Order: sequence, then structure tokens, then C-alpha cells
Amino acid sequence: MNFIQFLLNPPTDLSVGEILLVSYLLGIMHGATPDEHTWPITFSYAIGKYSTKGGMKAGFLFS
Repeated sequence: MNFIQFLLNPPTDLSVGEILLVSYLLGIMHGATPDEHTWPITFSYAIGKYSTKGGMKAGFLFS
């Protein structure tokens, strides 16, 4: 079983510490990829900056 398969389909006999570690790693993976919840916030920051450069800076900072 490779690492990604382990994270996406963890076995049922994990300890509490292992469950927390898997949850933490899944949270990091989810946070690294923008989705339908993050792009509207980034877009509103970009609009609030009134410039392409400021919007890009806010977008990169947020993501």
C-alpha cells in the first residue's frame, strides 16, 4: 500500500494518535489546493485591492 492510498483509505485499526496524524496530513493536502470555498474569498480580496498586482499578492498570500 503506498502512502497516498494509506491516507485516502486508512485501515480501521488505527490508534487515536494515528487518526490525528492522518487527519492533520489530509488537512494539509486540502489546504494546499484551492477549492469552491477558498476562491471566492481570494477573489473578494483581489477586488478590494483595486489592482491586479495587489489582487495577485492577496491571492498568493491567502493560498
